[in-house]
Parts: sequence; structure tokens; C-alpha cells
Amino acid sequence: MDFSAPLPPYLAAVVVVGVAAFFDLREQRIPNWIPVLGLVAGLGFAGWSGGGAGLAASLLGFALGAVLVLPGYVLGQQGGGDLKLMAALGSLLGAKPLLLMFALFLAVVGVWAVISVAATRVRSPEGWSLGRYGRMLRGLLTTGRLVYIPPPDGDVAGLRVPAAPAMAVAVLLAPLVFP
Repeated sequence: MDFSAPLPPYLAAVVVVGVAAFFDLREQRIPNWIPVLGLVAGLGFAGWSGGGAGLAASLLGFALGAVLVLPGYVLGQQGGGDLKLMAALGSLLGAKPLLLMFALFLAVVGVWAVISVAATRVRSPEGWSLGRYGRMLRGLLTTGRLVYIPPPDGDVAGLRVPAAPAMAVAVLLAPLVFP
């Protein structure tokens, strides 16, 4: 598979996701003007270079970006800014490049999470934070009911993996991984 996003919208995506990553790391939020700027740029590039078909492709990418992040948003794992940013990236990159970038995004988030767990080595009073999963499984097997045991304060399981920096890494890696 190849990452075939045209250069001007790709460069705009790099700028948009880079600014969003800065805000996400600094303030743990993505201001609305960033994804709006990405959407406007995506529609502008698409309309200018592809006319009506280009606009339709840009809107398809926008919708796909929103749909890809929607489950994480509904489950409370990602914020509205993450959803809007992924949709804006879809508008800029188009559907196929967005799917490739999203696969890399998931890999980057997974690696980031594993590194966070290994780096913090946070212990709860009962031992490693993974012990609560064993207690939840034991409860399920003995009672037949799923009981959620939240992580204690300060536990690594409660740490947030900021999505915009992971999206930025994925956007930068996509042309290298999928030439």
C-alpha cells in the first residue's frame, strides 16, 4: 500500500497536527480553531485541485476520520478535540492515506502506553497495578458478573496518552512506512 497524499495538503496536515500536538502536550486540550483550520484547508485544497469530486473525497476523509475515533470518544478514552483533529486530517489526507495513518497511530499509541507503564513503574498498595485485572477476572469467574475496579490515584493505568502527538508521529511516519 502506498501513502499517496498530495504534497500541499500533506504539509498542511503536518503543520495542523504539529500545532495540535504542542497544545495537547502543554494544555491537555486541542483548541477548536486547529481542526477547523485543518478542515478549511482540506476542503480548499480538494476543491481547488479536484473540483466537486475533490470536495466529495475530502468530506469522505473527514467523515472517516470522525468515525474511526468515535468509539474512543464514546468510551471516554479520547476527547472531542482528538475526534475533530482526526476528522480534519481525513479532510486533508483523504480516506486511503488516513486509514494507513490511523493504523500507525494505533501502533504509536500502543508503544507509548507500554513505555509509559515501563517508565513509571507505579505501584499500588496491593502491588503492581495489573493485579486489579486479576481480581476483576477472579470476580467474573466466581460470581459470573463483571465488576470494574478503578485504578488507585496515581496509578499508571490512570495516565492519559495524548492523542495529538501520536497522530503527529503517525503523519510523519506514514510516507516512510508506506512509500
